[in-house]
Amino acid sequence: MEPLTPPDCDLRDFAFMPLDVVRLRDSDLAALEAPEACWAAVLLWCASWHQIPAASLPDDDRVLANLAGFGRVVKEWQRVRSGALRGWVMCSDGRLYHPVIAEKANDAWNEKHAYRERKAKRIAAAKVAAESKWEKYRGEEEIQTNSELRSQRIKDARKKGVHTDEQWVAILNACGNKCVKCGSSESIVKDHICPIYKGGSDGIDNIQPLCRSCNSSKGADETDNRPSAVIRLSQTLNREHIDLMSANRRHSAADATCRKGEGQEQGEVKGQEQGEGQGFIKAKAAHNSSGQSGTSAADGKATPGEEMAEVLCKLGVAVGGSNAVLNSWINDGITLQQLQAAIEIAREPHRKPAPEIIHPKYLDAIVRDDKAGKSGAKAESPWWKTEEATVAKGKEFGCSPNTGESWDEFRARLRKVMQKRAEVTA
Repeated sequence: MEPLTPPDCDLRDFAFMPLDVVRLRDSDLAALEAPEACWAAVLLWCASWHQIPAASLPDDDRVLANLAGFGRVVKEWQRVRSGALRGWVMCSDGRLYHPVIAEKANDAWNEKHAYRERKAKRIAAAKVAAESKWEKYRGEEEIQTNSELRSQRIKDARKKGVHTDEQWVAILNACGNKCVKCGSSESIVKDHICPIYKGGSDGIDNIQPLCRSCNSSKGADETDNRPSAVIRLSQTLNREHIDLMSANRRHSAADATCRKGEGQEQGEVKGQEQGEGQGFIKAKAAHNSSGQSGTSAADGKATPGEEMAEVLCKLGVAVGGSNAVLNSWINDGITLQQLQAAIEIAREPHRKPAPEIIHPKYLDAIVRDDKAGKSGAKAESPWWKTEEATVAKGKEFGCSPNTGESWDEFRARLRKVMQKRAEVTA
């Protein structure tokens, strides 16, 4: 009889052997043999699993006695030998094989080979993906270094979008500071959903938190594992960041215009000092009296909207000088002081605490409600500014200062209670 398993069948790295409990329970071994013989048989099955080839045993009583738990006492082994070797057959290679153990061993051996093939394919695919990263940035004649390639890829990604640390913290908190793929909280890193080497941007709407293991094994996968609520949050943060950047660019342009106007004025004065004619002075006077308000950027001065927008941007409001909401505030006579008071309300822990960006429409709702007396907020100061206001706010949430607790500690505890209440009602 030919051997029942391949000669190179090696399962020594398989710590577990499958046991068909029904076949064992209903077998002749269990029904007919003595308990000592049954126990010796089970030990021999386990020993054969890690032999080469697997599911086989040498036809040597000294070795078999040791494997069956009898040590060097061969005579004791021979007393149970026939029962312990029930079902074993001698094959042409001079070794004993058990058909049932051989069946399980062949299944494990085939699965081991299949796993090796799958692993080899994954490695080959990863190698191709890694090479494609570099090929996109290889010149026909010049091959850049890895650091140069990475630098170029990042520059290209940031042309399409950028993100801030505050946005990343907001997304990370929304995901529970866990990997959105496997749920691990260890070694969380930024993962670009569409990889940078495939043309992905560095904007917050293309970033998800993954653990280092999931990030390193994703390859070219572009699956977005973020919950739908986090996806909407990232899109909102991205739009607010774009609005804020646009506003900053407009302010920079206005500043540049102001500086240019100041330079021209200095040049005019210098020209007058050097003896330019009276005609120039008259022309300038005529220009100044031509009916212009003197509040445009062309005069070297920022408009009221631009001045207000500059202050609001520094306070975290994504607004530009030509924003429609901002213009409505100016037209309705809403002052900067009123807006600053509304921002303090918006910065309450259960609303939009810093460094979260405040959208103009969100702030407008607070301003309008406060103006109509509907906001319910005390105009004199936020609850954390005075001890009386803090105690009053604590009563609303069923909290009071503990003995020996400082006001800062009580306010921190109250903020946590308010945050939890907001999460429950959200």
